[in-house]
Amino acid sequence: MTNPEGTQLIDHRYLDEQFTKNRRMLWTDKIWRQGPERAYDVSSQIISAFRKYKTNFHESYMEMGCGVYSPLGVSTVMYLNGVENCIAADKHGTDRTRSAEALYDLLAACALEPKRWNMTGLKQTKYFKRLHTFDIGALQNGNLSKGIANTPLAYVFSNLENVPIADNTMAFISSRETLEHILDFRQGMNELYRIMKPGGVSLHSIDLVDHRIYREP
Repeated sequence: MTNPEGTQLIDHRYLDEQFTKNRRMLWTDKIWRQGPERAYDVSSQIISAFRKYKTNFHESYMEMGCGVYSPLGVSTVMYLNGVENCIAADKHGTDRTRSAEALYDLLAACALEPKRWNMTGLKQTKYFKRLHTFDIGALQNGNLSKGIANTPLAYVFSNLENVPIADNTMAFISSRETLEHILDFRQGMNELYRIMKPGGVSLHSIDLVDHRIYREP
């Protein structure tokens, strides 16, 4: 469809209808890897498991195999729950613009429902202070680097067999459906041991069946 000047017109009503239907369908879907509910589902399980062994969350956290869809989602929730610095690592690159938009959606959910997303009982003032370290406007516009510039979050392009992190650095490490992809499993385990602090906690789930049902490994 074009106007008399030959410029292509957009059928906003049709696009808005499709956008609204898809967004409503995806928003509450825990399997949608770019959605807030996926970040909540994974983070709540991680926090619940970690609290059995450590009550002090004011340390470092690393997610191995953070994925390309919303690579900083879990790390962001961990940061809002008290973790001091977070590293998200994956051997695949990511669409930084889409990742910024996914993080914007996540932070909106965290701001609107603080009681739900604050799972460790962090003081509300500290929780919101951490929220405000993100540049929401930059993330909404797709600028990931600017959006997280004032946060202790980092994305690392790396495989597990050669992690560019110093020895005895991480107090918490987790992965989900990642370890089964490592070609040199022994080397990967050596790397996890090397970067973990003494007394640290590591949590991993492995999918030995099929990623189509990865939520139940």
